[in-house]
Amino acid sequence: MASGAGEVRGPVREARNYLQGGLHSGEQARRYGFPDSGAIGANMHVDRFPPVLVEAFGQAWISDGWLSAYFENVAASGTHVQVVLAVDESGRLGRVSLVDADREVTIAQGNAGLGSYGRTELAERDLRLSDPSKLRGFAELTTGTVIGDEVRTASEAEQLGRIQAGEIDDALDCWSEASDEWGGVVACPSTVVSILFDSTGRSPAASWVRRKFPDAATMFGALELRSVGAPILLDRPYRVTTRVVGVGASPRTEYCWWDSEVEAADGTVVATARALTRVFTASL
Repeated sequence: MASGAGEVRGPVREARNYLQGGLHSGEQARRYGFPDSGAIGANMHVDRFPPVLVEAFGQAWISDGWLSAYFENVAASGTHVQVVLAVDESGRLGRVSLVDADREVTIAQGNAGLGSYGRTELAERDLRLSDPSKLRGFAELTTGTVIGDEVRTASEAEQLGRIQAGEIDDALDCWSEASDEWGGVVACPSTVVSILFDSTGRSPAASWVRRKFPDAATMFGALELRSVGAPILLDRPYRVTTRVVGVGASPRTEYCWWDSEVEAADGTVVATARALTRVFTASL
């Protein structure tokens, strides 16, 4: 398609849970109402979007595009899922969703686009923030608090291994082959998320709450990724700085919204992110 309005649908695929521990398997998953097979992490779902977005917006989306999605329902391992994108008349912005094709239920919805055109789903959303002093897990986390500042590198061998093992469906060629245009192998979205995580393998917000509550049950609730003129490449160091946007609470969870900036070795910002980490209050 690559221009103009219209709808693009990805293939229906069987989603599998490749994560272990926490809400992704076993007793803790059952305790909070998730299937025995565990909840498929939002960071695993995001790899399904780029093939559809590149079909709609062209290769430019890889270096100058964004995806912004709020996760509404959990998918269990074995669920058949499909990405649906409706592009507007500009050809640069569209509404996107990930649907459970078996139950006809929306797993995630939001928007995606090119460059600075349009406002993202998470920028428009009411974040429903509250006073952190009224919370337990995210108490003391005020707007602007730095909760992460690390140099992170994503492994090419690890990403290629996941593709070869079938953990990433419909992988783009640039996720496994070096691109002359960008000078390396491009990190897929789930790998970008791993860069946003700290050295413990958790989001900075999840690590914060686990300092005081080691058994805290945490999960993603929303995720926005944006490339700024260049994609993140594998086996390259990037400095990732993460700051709190705000915190709040729902009937069953506390949550923390956070923003990250990803800088290349020369100090250029090549990517930004916004995410929502939830913690179940019963685990605090």
